[in-house]
Parts: sequence; C-alpha cells; structure tokens
Amino acid sequence: ILESFQADSLGRLEKLLKPFLVDLANFLFDLSTQVRQSSSDQNVFYDATIAIRRNLGPLSSDVVGQLKALYLDPTPEQDQEKLQAPTAEQEGDLNLVDTAEFESSLALERMVNPGEELYRVPLEALVIRYASLIDVDPNRVRLPIHMRPLCRAFQRTVSAQHYPAPVLLKVFEYFTRSFLQELKAYYHTLNQDLASQGVRPGLEQEISA
Repeated sequence: ILESFQADSLGRLEKLLKPFLVDLANFLFDLSTQVRQSSSDQNVFYDATIAIRRNLGPLSSDVVGQLKALYLDPTPEQDQEKLQAPTAEQEGDLNLVDTAEFESSLALERMVNPGEELYRVPLEALVIRYASLIDVDPNRVRLPIHMRPLCRAFQRTVSAQHYPAPVLLKVFEYFTRSFLQELKAYYHTLNQDLASQGVRPGLEQEISA
C-alpha cells in the first residue's frame, strides 16, 4: 500500500503539472502582449513563455523528482527552511543575498498559507494515514506532497531557470491562484484510495468533529 501510495501521489501530480505549465505559458504570453516597450527592449514575459513551452517535461519532472527524494526521509529531524525573520543582531548584517533569501521565503509563505488553509482537513488526514503506513508519530512525519514541500519544490524549479524578478512574481501568483485550486480532487482521491484499503476509514469525519 505504501509503495502504491507514493507512486500514485507522484504520478497524479505530474499529470496535473504538465497542463498547468501549458496554461502558465499561455498566461505569460498574454502578459507579453500587454507590455509597452520600444523595439529594442527585451520582452521578458515572451522569453519566459518560449522557455517554459520548450521545457514542459523537464520542469514537471524536476518538481516531482524533488518530492520523490523526500519520501526517502519521512521523518527529518528539523526543517531548516521554514520562514525565519532576522533577529535584532542579524538585521545590521543583512546584505543583498540575505535580503533575496528572505524575500524568497516570503514568496513561499504566500503560496503555502492559502493552500494549507484551503485543504486543512484532507492534508491532516493524509498526514495521519501516511504516518500509519510507516508506523510513525504523525507529528514527526513530513508528507512530501503537503503544501510546503510542494510549493518549495515548484519555487526551486522555477527559480533555477533564472527568470527576471517580474516574471517570477507573476509565476508564483499564478501558481497560487490557479494550480493550488486544482488540488482538491487530487488530495480527495489519494485519501479515498487509502481509506478503501482500510487505512483509517472515516478519518475526515473525526478530524472535522
């Protein structure tokens, strides 16, 4: 059941990512037609459109590959990458790199928070069911397809393409507005498949109660 769940969770996600990336490229193309520029200016939205269309497979595979690796370590000791505001001692030493990293963390939170709020019950149910499969305390489990690992993987994949800042902003906004809304059926199906195999059936009702 565990192996089937891991494979199914990644396979279904990749099938969602590819059409989303097509939609994302179309969204950026529409933006490119709205940009006022002289003939000598580079249209960064158009360039990103072409790059994404050429790399649909590699981009989706990179996101899924990161999450697949997380399944190898379901109970990490500590998540070092959660958002942390600089302390008073650190504030005086912030350089441009630190600022960029902090802004990246803020962008991640803007993606994660709406998703976690939207899917609180199904995500909690998946965490508990996954923990049951590997016989671990749910409080110690990191579910690779939970909102934070998923958004972080997408952010890393996109950031590695070195798109200009205006493009990144629009990509992350579109991901939050569009892709996260498509996950309702995804999480529901994964939960139902586990429940039908006897893994904590009726758990959603317990959580809601």
